[in-house]
Amino acid sequence: MNDFLTRRGFLGGAAALMAGGAFARENPDAKAQEAEAPKPALPKWKPGEFQIHFIYTGVGESQFLIFPDGTTMLLDCPGNPAVNLGRNSVPILPSAKLHAGEWVARYVKRVNPYNADVDYMAISHFHQDHGGGVSYHKGVMKWKGGEYYRSGFALAAEQLKFRKAIDRTGPTFDDFMKDWSAPGATMKNLEQLYRHLMDRDGLVLEKFRLGATDQVVPLHDASACAGFSVFNILGNGMVAKPDGGTVDLFNGNYDNLKGLQHFENPLSVGYIFRYGAFSYGTFGDFNHRASDGKLVEKKAGPLMPHVTVAKMNHHGCGGTHPRVWVEALSPKAWIGAVWHQGHVDPYTFAKMTDETCYKGERLLCPTVFPAERRIAAILTNEPWLPRVVPASFRGGHVVVTVPPGGKTFTLRYLDAGDEKMTIVDERVLTA
Repeated sequence: MNDFLTRRGFLGGAAALMAGGAFARENPDAKAQEAEAPKPALPKWKPGEFQIHFIYTGVGESQFLIFPDGTTMLLDCPGNPAVNLGRNSVPILPSAKLHAGEWVARYVKRVNPYNADVDYMAISHFHQDHGGGVSYHKGVMKWKGGEYYRSGFALAAEQLKFRKAIDRTGPTFDDFMKDWSAPGATMKNLEQLYRHLMDRDGLVLEKFRLGATDQVVPLHDASACAGFSVFNILGNGMVAKPDGGTVDLFNGNYDNLKGLQHFENPLSVGYIFRYGAFSYGTFGDFNHRASDGKLVEKKAGPLMPHVTVAKMNHHGCGGTHPRVWVEALSPKAWIGAVWHQGHVDPYTFAKMTDETCYKGERLLCPTVFPAERRIAAILTNEPWLPRVVPASFRGGHVVVTVPPGGKTFTLRYLDAGDEKMTIVDERVLTA
């Protein structure tokens, strides 16, 4: 059975662009008709649906999830200087007039059934492109208990109110990585923000519990969430096994992480969301090497379940996604949060589409796949290019909507150039 049951819009000249490695010629009449055709906006969330929103700003990574009962979770909220990357930058959308944390908050309020009230805030790991920090901010917020930089989550919190925070170190903040400058800056900034929000809003702060299925749960109406669950599958260099045991990817030896910026990545927390037949895996920037020199994805891969949709680790760059990881997850769609021209790298695209890893249809869904990358892929005749969703060519939010039972799901791209939530591509797939 063809998994792609329906498909709408935004193909334009993409087929001709991909075929034979040649550029498509624009059809002026078709272009005029497309401009005149009305484009629908994203339907409002309905009770019983599970939604995953990849919010595109061109700056870092952010996801907003709505559970079937309306419980909400903001997972990551960026504040990094991606606007200053020069030739390595991608489109900053809707514009650079606001910082990413502000755009994220405005997006959340548009789709959140409870407007500015958000049940969970969670950060996958302490990097500025996931939580904000000191190198890209809108000044300092001073309060009676201290101060923090207005960046990432801190900017979003000026518009949003969070009920509970899930953090891999808090509330003690005694993590051995705290004194390392780059993640330490993000960690220390969030520590101060948490304390402010505890005082301002009564925020509850909890430490991420590996293997838990009762930490991130529906908070409004559990009876409306039959078949829905959230499993804390990895975090702090540990993986939860299906039998209740755990695997330490570093064998207790974390010395090689200290002082190395990107080695915050393998400490990322990861979740498996299930809703009936549908499942979703998100794992922050989980990659790089463990204490024995092996890729952590390679070591953790045999413990990963099959999922319907997966987020690409580390924005799909840096030689990530070894065969065992891809084989284990084998999703119908890979979604990548992009904020740099190096995301997603050709190796990762190739591995995710390797039919010897797993069979069947799959989509490659970066939030943006800019012209510079497409030209390079055409010139090298990359076989994976036809599987990149053409709506990513100009950049957009990616939204997954799962109805009760999870037997199908709808994947949509939204125009991120404004705040109208216009659908530019829509596909219904089987789980």
